[in-house]
Amino acid sequence: MAGLAPFDLDKKFTLSQVPHPAWKPQNSQGRSEHAVQKVALDPQEIGPGNSYKLLIGGVVPRPIAFVSTRSKTGLLNLAPFSFFNVVCNDPPTVAISIAMAGGHQKDTATNILDSGEFVVNIISEWFAEAANYTSIDAPPGQSEFQLSGLTPIDSLQVQAPRVKESAYQMECKLVHHLPIINKEGKTTFLHIIGEICMFHIDDDVVDTNSYHVSLEKLRPLSRLGGISYGRTTEGYEIPRPKWEEEKEKFA
Repeated sequence: MAGLAPFDLDKKFTLSQVPHPAWKPQNSQGRSEHAVQKVALDPQEIGPGNSYKLLIGGVVPRPIAFVSTRSKTGLLNLAPFSFFNVVCNDPPTVAISIAMAGGHQKDTATNILDSGEFVVNIISEWFAEAANYTSIDAPPGQSEFQLSGLTPIDSLQVQAPRVKESAYQMECKLVHHLPIINKEGKTTFLHIIGEICMFHIDDDVVDTNSYHVSLEKLRPLSRLGGISYGRTTEGYEIPRPKWEEEKEKFA
């Protein structure tokens, strides 16, 4: 870490202007500094390892599902996954893809299939190091809650625990699961789809009148390439165009 700037814990979320305030419809936009050529890369030729590098380096930033589960024997498990996103809002649904580990299911996947339940906790800056520590390759039977020092608390509708330190938690019930199979017929991932049955959000993070979630208060981490993480400290707002207001420009 030597030579890196210290982390600014007090940095606030701000809004700026859009990147090109003078942009008009039907004007092309692109990289203007120099001419570039596209490189065509066939996944079958470069292989899954290099495809992985391209995916995690280019599809950024990615949200992180910090998934807590309970095994059949009662052992608590906690692990982060960045192959994750929301699916829809009616019903509220999320999806997580969990890689196989040495040809075997990870504990998180096994626990979800056994119990039909899990919790997705959003990772915030104030417990980034502890959350990252749960990715350790601990032996089976070792709880990541104990290793990281994070605190399990009871959920309301599922047996899986929540992470007390997380300001935004979603209790989920398994709806579908789908094995992802490669060209050799090998299962490489398990795709999990879960319906959210309960939200738990810190009262200073969500406005329960407007249901607006404050990024400044949530301070979520995002996943970048390699072992890099990102933070959201600046944004801009672009209103969606409405045809009734825009159609005269194309007459």
